[in-house]
Amino acid sequence: MGRAPREVPAWIGGHAEAVLDRAARLGDGWIAGPDIGDDEAGRLARRYRERCEMRGRPPGSVVVRRNIHVGATSQEAASVVRAEIGAGYRGFDPAVLVYGSVAEVSERLAAFTDLGFTDVLIRHISDDQHEVLASYARLAEVCSALA
Repeated sequence: MGRAPREVPAWIGGHAEAVLDRAARLGDGWIAGPDIGDDEAGRLARRYRERCEMRGRPPGSVVVRRNIHVGATSQEAASVVRAEIGAGYRGFDPAVLVYGSVAEVSERLAAFTDLGFTDVLIRHISDDQHEVLASYARLAEVCSALA
């Protein structure tokens, strides 16, 4: 027997006012992109929630995407990320990257709750498999700290 079909939620991403309205009208949530600062992301999350309220719909998932690296220490994380930043990492302002020790990353991700986000969608900064796997292992500690 196959699995019963289930609904797949549609999250709509973008920063324009029309996108926020579209997400409130049609989507199951909204995603803030990885290249905007935390304050701007928080402002847009509030606008999305306002648009949902105007349409009489409860907000769905309010998601921010962040590129991260969880290091064994602050210094180790900075060392791994430094080369990426030096190369102009994806054209992003380094301030939007989330990296540091387990405690630092936990604190930074927890702050998104105060900005109105329900979820954080992550991508690892490093492309080095060893570094990514080590960061994932420490991400489990971050998740425990946030629970």
